[in-house]
Amino acid sequence: MQLKKLFSGLLILISMSIFADTIPINREKGKISSSRDSLLIGIDYLKKYIQPNNHWQSDNPEIMKFISGLIHFAENEPIDTILVKLEKIQKTENFRYINRLPEFVNDSLKVPGYHSYPVILEKMKQLDRAIWNGVDMKSIPLPENLIAGPDGKIPAISELNLDSAITAYRKYAVRVFSDSLQAQLRDSLNLQNKQLLIHYNDSIVRSVNDSINHFVQKLQRYARNDSVLVRIQSISGKPTQVWLRNNQRSVNRLYIKNEQNDSLAIRMMNLDKYTLGIAIDDDVTFSRLAQKQRRDFVFEKIKPEQKLTAIQRKYQILTPWDLGGNGTFGFTQTYLNNWKAGGKSAFSFLSVLKGYANYSNTKWRWENTGELRNGWIRQGGDVDQTQKNDDKLELISRLGISAFKKWYYSGEIDFITQFFNGYNYPDNKNPISSYMSPAKTLIKLGLDYKPNKNFSLFISPLTAKYVFVRDTALIDQTRFGVPAGSRGFWEPGLNADLRYKIDLTPRISYETKYKMFLNYQEPFKKVDINWENTVVAQLTDRINMTLMLYMLYDDNVTFDTGKTDTDGKAIFKPKWQTRELMTIGFSYKISKRIYKQKKLG
Repeated sequence: MQLKKLFSGLLILISMSIFADTIPINREKGKISSSRDSLLIGIDYLKKYIQPNNHWQSDNPEIMKFISGLIHFAENEPIDTILVKLEKIQKTENFRYINRLPEFVNDSLKVPGYHSYPVILEKMKQLDRAIWNGVDMKSIPLPENLIAGPDGKIPAISELNLDSAITAYRKYAVRVFSDSLQAQLRDSLNLQNKQLLIHYNDSIVRSVNDSINHFVQKLQRYARNDSVLVRIQSISGKPTQVWLRNNQRSVNRLYIKNEQNDSLAIRMMNLDKYTLGIAIDDDVTFSRLAQKQRRDFVFEKIKPEQKLTAIQRKYQILTPWDLGGNGTFGFTQTYLNNWKAGGKSAFSFLSVLKGYANYSNTKWRWENTGELRNGWIRQGGDVDQTQKNDDKLELISRLGISAFKKWYYSGEIDFITQFFNGYNYPDNKNPISSYMSPAKTLIKLGLDYKPNKNFSLFISPLTAKYVFVRDTALIDQTRFGVPAGSRGFWEPGLNADLRYKIDLTPRISYETKYKMFLNYQEPFKKVDINWENTVVAQLTDRINMTLMLYMLYDDNVTFDTGKTDTDGKAIFKPKWQTRELMTIGFSYKISKRIYKQKKLG
């Protein structure tokens, strides 16, 4: 009996220990589950009253907007997680946002070369008529059983009209032959329609995905510009706030103090949204404590030098960097009201900004130039609209190493595009060009002859020219030689750049820039020429007159000649493009050299 009681007690103790271990874990899981359930219940409850309805209204719509933002954050992933996952998906091969099957093309009748069902029926009827009109009934062979006679397989043939039977058989044979050819024609046209729809649908899908990608990247850039506030608190003193954001650097100072109230200034720099740079101010110096040593010295009598000695140079001043640029701003305005002699009010504006940053030493030369041009004109009368008459963004970087005498082994990258949309005025609804549409990039390797700073001849037999159109959904890329269905093309060739500048008088200067690109694929047939001539007359210290003549020839850019070929198609040919500008306006020049010390000896 005592053994039974002892055994029962042991079972009770073991059960209590097991439940004592499991109950806290179950409670913890219950807390997590309860927290999530309460969060979902709270979201549903808030949506019930925040969403617009006829019974519950808010006197403060702004706070409702903020609460909706909290709900959106709780229901979805954080924006940083979304950006990382989205960028990972965008890097996958053959990635597309959306797709569409060819059978869902709703404007198939507008596809060039597509045959509608009535057209297919008409072609089948034309084929049938051609067969009936072209066949010779008598040339159709007859089966032996039809002409065998009454002793053959058809004993009653003598009682039938033999001519009627022969005619009926031959018509039947022609009908079978015609139906077979019509079926082949129908199948061939349907297959052709299917291939056309597949090709057309692919081009539309690519264009739509390009546009979607353009706007998605805009949203990604907007999301990355979100800022984060970081507060840094020292032991004593006020906290320092630093906003971490992309594309905008800032510097804040934090003063750290010790118990003796000594302060140390630290600069905190916003590098990007996730990086904070920390540096000590330049005027802070450190010194280490050294153990004092005692030594007995015997001071000798000082004997001054009786002769003067030359002071040797310890440093050499170098000026490797040369920075500078100039800007010109000019405008013209005319207003006419009840002017008897006639005329129209007009306004025009032109701005030109040029800059350079050049580095040079005994062996290396690195030249960087940039040019930005923008001009607009607006005139009254029937054409009351603002029109663009100049738009250019050009960046050039050339690196050279000394070869022999005045020659340098050089490599250059030349990039040119525009900022604003271009139109075929007076039509200002359909753009024919825009930013990066087109964009031309030339990568050159060759020899550069530079006897002085005013003359340069760069010959690059290894040149790659790339023309790119960013938005093919709005811009017709074929205007710039880019094949349909593509966004760019490469051309290898020979490039020659000539630059020469001379001062005609102390206040008048002339500069010419000549660039030629010869395509290796079709030499002496496909040539690009850019020739820019500029005369600048400095009227006063801040006012100048600029006369520019710009001529351009690009065999990939063609124009309608107004003529047609034998097939009735319009003939397009490349032509010389010419632009002349004369501007009187405000000008300002900047020139600065960066000095550097070099220790001698």
